[in-house]
Order: sequence, then structure tokens, then C-alpha cells
Amino acid sequence: EVQDGIQSSFELHKSALTSQLDEALEAHGREASRHHDWLREEASRQQLAQDGIQTSLELHKSALTSQLDEALEAHGREASRHHDWLREEASRQQLAQDGIQTSLELHKS
Repeated sequence: EVQDGIQSSFELHKSALTSQLDEALEAHGREASRHHDWLREEASRQQLAQDGIQTSLELHKSALTSQLDEALEAHGREASRHHDWLREEASRQQLAQDGIQTSLELHKS
């Protein structure tokens, strides 16, 4: 009978421990599942943030490229006008020099 009592006590204790272990494992599983969900959501938030930054950088790059293109075109137009002015100025200088030369030749003769 003592042996039966010890066996019965052992079985009850074993059952209680098994039940506690099962509950702890279930709780751990639920917590792990919640953490896994949180990690997945956090990864999604990070990806969205990264996508937003990438889009912003691409838009900024596009705007800067456009501004650079416009500035280069404006510079090209200004350089062309300056080149035209230099050519006209050289022509005026040549005409003035020719006039002085003609005047000297007339004055000399």
C-alpha cells in the first residue's frame, strides 16, 4: 500500500509537471509566433522605408540631372552668343584696322 501511495503521488506529481511543461511550451509558442509576426511586420516597415528613400533619391537625382541639363544648355547658348560677339568684334577690329591702313596710305600719298 505504501508502494501504491508513492506510485500514485509520483504519477500526480509527474502529471502536474507535464501539464506545467505543456502550458509553458504553448505560452512560448504563442510568444514566438507573436515575435515572428512582429519581425515580419518590422521587415515590411523597413522595406517600405527603404523603398521610400530610394524613390526620394531617384526623384532628387532626376531633378538635379534636369537642372544640370538646363544649366548646360543655357551655358551653351551663352557661349555661342559670346563666340558670335567675338567674331563680330574681330570683324569690327579688322574693318577699323583696314580703315586706318587706307587712311595712312591716302595720307602718305
